[in-house]
Amino acid sequence: MAQLAIREIFRLFLAIISVVAASAPALAFCTQNGGNATFISSGTSTTVTPAYSTSAVADQIHTFTVTIANPRTNAGATCDLALSFTRSSLPATMTNGAATLEYSIESTSGATLVQTAGFAAFASPQPANRIDLTIAPGGTVVVSVRIRILAGQTSATAGNYTDSTVTVGIYELVLGAPSEALDEHVFTVNASITSGCTLPAPDTSNLNFTPAISAGLPNPGFILRSTFNGVSCSAPSRIRLTGSPMAPTPTTGTVAGFDNEINYLAIAQFGAASAALNSNFTTQVTSAGTNVVTGAVSGATITVDVNLLAGQPIIAGTYSSVLTVTIDPSL
Repeated sequence: MAQLAIREIFRLFLAIISVVAASAPALAFCTQNGGNATFISSGTSTTVTPAYSTSAVADQIHTFTVTIANPRTNAGATCDLALSFTRSSLPATMTNGAATLEYSIESTSGATLVQTAGFAAFASPQPANRIDLTIAPGGTVVVSVRIRILAGQTSATAGNYTDSTVTVGIYELVLGAPSEALDEHVFTVNASITSGCTLPAPDTSNLNFTPAISAGLPNPGFILRSTFNGVSCSAPSRIRLTGSPMAPTPTTGTVAGFDNEINYLAIAQFGAASAALNSNFTTQVTSAGTNVVTGAVSGATITVDVNLLAGQPIIAGTYSSVLTVTIDPSL
């Protein structure tokens, strides 16, 4: 019985040695001989393309890559890693002077990769804020990452934006937890915003001047207004009016002592920009100044007041014209 007991104890001892020998390499994959086996070889900056439009209705998504290299070639140099980004505060924003543009960094599956805690052994970055991967000895891994710029940032000013307050890092994973920071770099995000405007539909697009005709004569004192609400521009902009006199349908010939068209005066106001179109003299007019001196506007209002101009009695008929309102930084 004593010999049987000794053999059982010996076999149990061998089993423990076997487990320890198999697990030991997992504790130091990436830090052999006192040096890190892996590093970020590219992917420390990105420029979001194309330029962001403040009138876009969908988020803008830009994909870039981070390349991680493992120059160690010995068999024990395989690394389990986590890729993550750190910023001291969220939401992440790029800046252009005092103007800001909000964005996020995420995996291709939509997970948020930016966290504020930075590296903390066996605590941070958390699985929700990282991409886990394995890199073989002598190999490289290319990881796809996305920048998302949220739609609807209508108050952002046109120009170039940047954020250099982010850190990109790779961290060794031991038993699924970050054990050591292997490589960290400043990560720079760049983007630009195009100059442009968003002009919603007016509160009324049909101005009926029938009540302004009395005894066949236009009444200049009858004024109708059309209002555009929620106007936004990413840069100082001018306003333009384009239109022709109201003409009859079907067309009529000239008759002495009567008019076969109705002229009008349209006055548009957009912040500090104003334009007045007299259809008796011109078909297009553009404001001399811009709505603001610098910067962007969001939620602004444009008013267009129209009244008929005095003239001779009008030949009976149905008269109409189209008045076009244009706003643009390039006018």
